[in-house]
Amino acid sequence: MYQAYRAWRAQKRAAGFRFSVIDAVAIILCVIGTCLLWPHLYTMSLFFPFVLFHFFLFCNVFRISRPPELIWAAIFIVNVVSVLGMKHKMFPYVFWAQLPVTLAVLIYGVMQKDYHGVGYLLVSWGRRPIVSDEQEPGDDRNTVTDRDNPVG
Repeated sequence: MYQAYRAWRAQKRAAGFRFSVIDAVAIILCVIGTCLLWPHLYTMSLFFPFVLFHFFLFCNVFRISRPPELIWAAIFIVNVVSVLGMKHKMFPYVFWAQLPVTLAVLIYGVMQKDYHGVGYLLVSWGRRPIVSDEQEPGDDRNTVTDRDNPVG
């Protein structure tokens, strides 16, 4: 079992934006579900596309690792539960309260050494080899490569 896990982790991950048929089906079903639930839940039905959008943003566009995603989800649940406890249910405030959390997760994810989402070649700490200022061109003794990075 452990060997299979190591082999899976050793595979090269594709970088950049990804979109699959399953993603398209999920988006279509979410739009249909939101439209069907709107007469019954009103603004609360917007949570479904809101969460799906963020899942898509974190997993397919910016390719954020799991711990920051889970932190975002936990804070989102706390925000929703806090609004449910209010006398007047003001769900749009949840969207605004979650915006700084989303920005923090995205900034944190892009700053990671193993970032491989959209624009990963634009950041110097991404998956490209990093050469120090003192290093001569062609001298790769101190070059950081994917081989040096344990995150597969």
